[in-house]
Amino acid sequence: MKREGVLGVVEASGRGDWELAGRGAPLVQVAPSYSSSVPRHDWARGRGLLAGWAIPIGLIFVGSSGPSLGLLTVIEGGTLMVLGTAVFGLICLTNALRCGRTHCWVDGVSLPVLAVGGALDLVGWVRFSWNTYGAVLWAIVVASFLVECLAGDYLRPLVGREGPAPRT
Repeated sequence: MKREGVLGVVEASGRGDWELAGRGAPLVQVAPSYSSSVPRHDWARGRGLLAGWAIPIGLIFVGSSGPSLGLLTVIEGGTLMVLGTAVFGLICLTNALRCGRTHCWVDGVSLPVLAVGGALDLVGWVRFSWNTYGAVLWAIVVASFLVECLAGDYLRPLVGREGPAPRT
């Protein structure tokens, strides 16, 4: 299969990927990456993105804007934000376990912890503003994509069609 890339034509075979080493340089074969077989299991691609993430993002959006618009109390808004954050994080964690998507590992671990912190605020055990909660939530999401840019799209999943990944 041939693809037009920034540096020119790049060919990919079933056994390994062909990459253009640089302008005027020959194509060199590299080992196939793990990510080449993963996207079909990735819920962060295609329609799964809309179906799975629309509800928690909607809960977070309504929970964060509802109190300032006078539609919800602060407790109701906080409850929706915590619920949306927990669902968002658990979906990401499930996706990370399925396909190993890097930002899902970061979000899937961090967002449920943030949701627990929000729940502790709702019951009065800790105190912080919901603006701070929202800022931390979006900072986690942005940081997870930065990590993905640095570490690559996919890390190894723990669970796949072949069963759990071997421990290294």
